[in-house]
Amino acid sequence: VQMNFSIAYHKGLGTNYQISAGYQIGLVNKNIVTNGLTFPIQKNPAGTGYDPTLYNPEVIDKGLNYLDHHAGLMWLGKISDLFSLFAGGSVFHLTQPSESFLGGSNKVPMRVLFHGGSKVRLGDIFSISPNTRRCTTTTRR
Repeated sequence: VQMNFSIAYHKGLGTNYQISAGYQIGLVNKNIVTNGLTFPIQKNPAGTGYDPTLYNPEVIDKGLNYLDHHAGLMWLGKISDLFSLFAGGSVFHLTQPSESFLGGSNKVPMRVLFHGGSKVRLGDIFSISPNTRRCTTTTRR
């Protein structure tokens, strides 16, 4: 389960340009349901099958919670009545929260996204919007 709260600010720069900034904070809750999971140590000594009554030393923390932070910027420019450009970037998992059910330090990797494009009006009804994006992720630690 994840619940997010977002806020954004948009500022006009003259009549043809705009810059926007946004921030998002989320509360993440993840759980493991161990009912129905089998572990190799629960194989009966005779080797004929699985015995759920055998002792299982596997210790799994059944839940974790953490706050997650994201932020972004975007620029929009109206070049003419028929043509506009936009570009922006976002950073996800700013604090690289720890996400481990076994008590380790498995950090959520930071993700950086850049995007840009244009919008070309084709009359009063249609437009095309070619765009691109590039996403990179830091390695897990």
